[in-house]
Amino acid sequence: MKKNRLFTVVGIVIALCIAIALYMFVSPKSTKNIPELSSIAQMEEAEVNQLIVGYSINQLIEVWGEPDISGNNEVRWQLNTTATLVVNTNNKGKVVICGISQ
Repeated sequence: MKKNRLFTVVGIVIALCIAIALYMFVSPKSTKNIPELSSIAQMEEAEVNQLIVGYSINQLIEVWGEPDISGNNEVRWQLNTTATLVVNTNNKGKVVICGISQ
């Protein structure tokens, strides 16, 4: 009797962990966590890349507005007079890499 109860509890915990993992994988990132462009200009490139990768280009446009230049899975936002944020996406519109050009 105790073995059956133990297997049931373990099964429920495993199913719950799988459900949470699937939700985290499928659900999109929240736009609430995208920093303003003015903040991006003061960050290190590696930090920007870590923050932005995984978002959809539409989410970035929603927060930052239309990019200054776009085409061929690459968009650019002018950060200041010398720096530009370059964002590259895959064919599905997800950000795969970004950087800051001077």
